[in-house]
Amino acid sequence: MMHKSLSTLAMVLVAAPLSHSPAGAQTLSAKDVLVKGSAAYSHLSAIHVTAKREESVYQAGRSGVLDSECEISLEGAHRYVARLKQNGQDAIVLSDGDNIWKALASRKQWAQMSAASAASDDDSEVGARQSDRPEFSHDEDVKLSGAKIPCYVVRSRCGAVEYQLWIDKQRFLVLEYRERGQTSGVQVDRRVKMSAVDINPALRKAIQSVAAAN
Repeated sequence: MMHKSLSTLAMVLVAAPLSHSPAGAQTLSAKDVLVKGSAAYSHLSAIHVTAKREESVYQAGRSGVLDSECEISLEGAHRYVARLKQNGQDAIVLSDGDNIWKALASRKQWAQMSAASAASDDDSEVGARQSDRPEFSHDEDVKLSGAKIPCYVVRSRCGAVEYQLWIDKQRFLVLEYRERGQTSGVQVDRRVKMSAVDINPALRKAIQSVAAAN
């Protein structure tokens, strides 16, 4: 589920027509940053990310906030393990490239599906969405593992939803992600902040770690 959202967002932004920044304001255009980000991820053999996720919902004068913790390890295009901890529940998604397993560890529930059918669903969703003129918002430092990382902040809109990406100026990796939008009278503000990013780790160790914990 998390892998689907990240891959969909990346494809929507990179494929979109992009605006240019004012002369002299940036050494790179927004398009350059997104293209470099796409290239950076495509050249990784594996990546392990932990993050905190906050979702605020506003409806009819009422509001609520939902916090969760996310962890995902990817190796290649189709092998990954992801975990979401929320409201005392521990959800896990695991793929070996051919099959996908989804589990609610606390309830001892699980399901299996074909990876090919899931990929087909992703393709149809991407094709149905278009982004409007992504552009630079501002520069900002992001705290990661005790260090301040200078980032480009790129903003874009897809229909009624606005996206922001905090992209590491040196490695061109996404360190923070935000989306805001309204559907059927419900306003949602979702923000994901990376806690740690490990480049080219062994996915087998991540899978063993998840299995041992459950």
